[in-house]
Amino acid sequence: MQYLKKLLNSAEGFRFIFFVYLFLGIEYISMPSAGILVIWAGYLAVRKLLRESRIQRIRYRKILYCFLLGAVLTTALHAEKNLADNLGLICMMGIYFFLLYGMHGEESNFRCKREMKRILSFTVFMTTALMIMGLIGLAIFPKGFSWNGLPFILYESRFLGLLFNANVAGFYSAMAIIACHILWRMIRAEHRLSVRRKLLYIGCMAVNLLALFLSDSNASLLFLVVYCSFVMFYILFRDFSRKKIHGFLLRITATILSFIVIIASLMFFRVLTQSRVSLVMTSGHSETELSTGIIAEDGTVGLTDDEDRENLFGHENTNPDSGRFKIWKQSLQMYEKYPLLGIGKANIIDYGQEYVGGLRYDDFHNGFITILISYGLTGLHLFLIFSLTVAGDMLKTIFRYKKKCRDDGSVPVLITAFCAAYLVYAMFEPALLADMSYRVYIFWMLLGFGMSYVQKYRRQSAIEKDSIDQSVTDLPSAVERLRQKHHRIKQPLQLRL
Repeated sequence: MQYLKKLLNSAEGFRFIFFVYLFLGIEYISMPSAGILVIWAGYLAVRKLLRESRIQRIRYRKILYCFLLGAVLTTALHAEKNLADNLGLICMMGIYFFLLYGMHGEESNFRCKREMKRILSFTVFMTTALMIMGLIGLAIFPKGFSWNGLPFILYESRFLGLLFNANVAGFYSAMAIIACHILWRMIRAEHRLSVRRKLLYIGCMAVNLLALFLSDSNASLLFLVVYCSFVMFYILFRDFSRKKIHGFLLRITATILSFIVIIASLMFFRVLTQSRVSLVMTSGHSETELSTGIIAEDGTVGLTDDEDRENLFGHENTNPDSGRFKIWKQSLQMYEKYPLLGIGKANIIDYGQEYVGGLRYDDFHNGFITILISYGLTGLHLFLIFSLTVAGDMLKTIFRYKKKCRDDGSVPVLITAFCAAYLVYAMFEPALLADMSYRVYIFWMLLGFGMSYVQKYRRQSAIEKDSIDQSVTDLPSAVERLRQKHHRIKQPLQLRL
């Protein structure tokens, strides 16, 4: 009973359980269970944030208040449709804002680091386990299979593993690779990175990179590319002097070239990996055993028709945008109807049927456009103000406190790189704010971790400044004491002479 009471009062415990809930996709199996978590979150918000006044420590909370107030107003204006769903999404946004991003206001940086290490370790090892089981399943079921109408292992020549969507599988893999990198640097800064742990992380990265290539998710690959490019950008500009203009141009050129080299290399290895895995999957099988293609004498796989083509990796995508341009155009038509406050996230499908002849999904495969349609120009404007303000805060921190960042294994730099990459990723996927998913959770959680470093460095800087100011203030009295001491020592000598 005492343990249960302690757990109920623990924001850290809530975050971990909620993380596992979303990571495993339990919301798709038992959606009502989310209500219990929302009630728990409300209890913690009242106890931790309001009663203990920790909400006052959250940076830029007033912008978040205004956004939630606008979302409530939008929901009230469209209360005749999906009222409960829209209120539930507002509760979810409150959790993201105050219990995930706001963790920097309620916990010390040490406790945040401990929590971050636990969640990232869970991410790495659970994702790797899922991908290994998926790859084993691929060897057993080369064409994949379906269960209760959901595809598994392979669908439309894209690797799913044990997940239900190739884009989701790609994100899980890319996120695991980034989590491996962050953990590597954290543990290395603590001088506890053993050879065994290095090999373990390298193996996890290799498995997830293979799964990412086979998932054929362009958005997830771009997510990883932008992350690597930002890290390269920071390395090039970390010690940059504004007085050297030619150096600035050289660094910009090097950053652009790094981006091109990284994306070209990953695209090349993705195509190579897909072709090799396809060859391995079809080797040793006759045409009657596999309806996926014909193996030529030179060992290459020849496809018989378009239906067969879908059963192998490396298929040609005849629609590179995957229908995104069409739904983005439809979003403009809906925006014209309710430009200021939007229609509410849960109303997208209903209003889509009314104004644009129907929509396939309740989002627009673009997090920013989804916010625009859901909460209008007001909501998007507030979200962009918040995003740019926090981004400026984090960028100033990693460039101003370079030595402190190095002492922490450059973890604040890596979190900033993740956030920048995620915002680019959100331009092509529905994963930014008004959604109950692992992808949205991991973004707001790492943003909260990043802000804990901002708070830590600012407090340390303030303490160091106060110490220096106190030393300067005490300097005249110290000089006077030394002068008097010197006078007392010198006076007896004069008397003896």
